[in-house]
Amino acid sequence: MLRWRLRMSLASGVRWPVGLPKLMTPQFLRERFLSYSTATLLCLGVMLAGGAARAETIHLEIDPQRSQIVASVAEPLSRMRDNAAAEGKFQVLSGAVDGDPARPAETGHVKLLIDPTTYDSGSRRRDNNVLRDSLETARYGSITFESTRVEDVDVQAAGVIGKATIVGNLTLHGTTREIKAPVTVSLDPEGLLTSDGEVTFNYTDFGVKAPRLLFALPASDQVTVKFRVVARKPGSAAQSRATITHTIAAVAVGMARPIVVR
Repeated sequence: MLRWRLRMSLASGVRWPVGLPKLMTPQFLRERFLSYSTATLLCLGVMLAGGAARAETIHLEIDPQRSQIVASVAEPLSRMRDNAAAEGKFQVLSGAVDGDPARPAETGHVKLLIDPTTYDSGSRRRDNNVLRDSLETARYGSITFESTRVEDVDVQAAGVIGKATIVGNLTLHGTTREIKAPVTVSLDPEGLLTSDGEVTFNYTDFGVKAPRLLFALPASDQVTVKFRVVARKPGSAAQSRATITHTIAAVAVGMARPIVVR
């Protein structure tokens, strides 16, 4: 009955008896209700913030020994030859992958450092021409890529495998331009990430001269880059096994020499 009267009084604005204790006045009850409501909202905010903070953001380091970049350029008169394109490999020096596997579009970030002087097509003559006249590695000693955003995310299995387009800045021959690379990405339970992709662009846009390999005819001005980037957790078991020290007998010099195999 008391509860009903209290409710009716609050709703109708009936003047409260002067002699009633302060704890029972409508003003006190309204203030108490507002304070409880504010506290409840604050608690909800803290809970939501705590949930966001618990998102699993991971940091992986590029494994240079398991990563691979292959550049393919059509050679002069390629339609008349069996080997239509010259392929050259580059070595990845370092890099990192960061982000939350559950939210790759919002958090994904990739950075790579590539050594242009490691270009190897299997032909010393071609390699020398490319390194000296096209890439000009004496002046431009590095190639870098850093992502700016992740688009077209297609998650096939949450946190395990999916497809996306990595958009970022490629710095080649001292010039930086944006490229978009479609990739397929997988992440195993041990935290080993593998990303495969392919991108084609006009390398002369970066100031790189087209190689002239046959009768002074230029090669195509487009390059197709196929890549596999492997990254893993720092200090993981895979990293510990990556460097193995072997001792072999060097018969020619009559002594043993330790060799580090990566």
